[in-house]
Amino acid sequence: MGDAEIGIRQGTVEDHAQARGVIAETFAFHQREAPAFFRETDDPPPTRMAIEELLRDGEGAWFLAEREGSVVGFVTVRLRQPSREPSLVPEVRAVVDSLGILHAWRRHGIGRRLMGAAEAWARQRGARRVMLNVWEFNEGASGLYETLGYTTFNRNLWKAL
Repeated sequence: MGDAEIGIRQGTVEDHAQARGVIAETFAFHQREAPAFFRETDDPPPTRMAIEELLRDGEGAWFLAEREGSVVGFVTVRLRQPSREPSLVPEVRAVVDSLGILHAWRRHGIGRRLMGAAEAWARQRGARRVMLNVWEFNEGASGLYETLGYTTFNRNLWKAL
């Protein structure tokens, strides 16, 4: 299983069914690791409706990693236009909402290539930064993002009541 066997391309709404396996596996991992937050569902995110919305106005994209016609990974990215809040720096930013790679294909450079495609797409549309969230339990993703130069600048905390 080599990196050269994998193709990266921009996806369409019609690709959602083909990506369902990696979407389901990615969500199952999150649901298993954070059951207090994620509940079981027959329609895990990103849903077809979410992909339709993402692609509707040209402000978002999803990229697929494929091997021999099968989707083995995906990333979603969208633009966030400058805030009108006077206290915030007015710049276009991109947000990576989700990245998923089939377990058997992790650690083959696919995440790096998908993130590269998302970053290039964002850069071409004027984004100055890419933002994303990663769950504390997802050490593999955290490690990938750190090797790509991402740093922590905000933390979300929660407390059960």
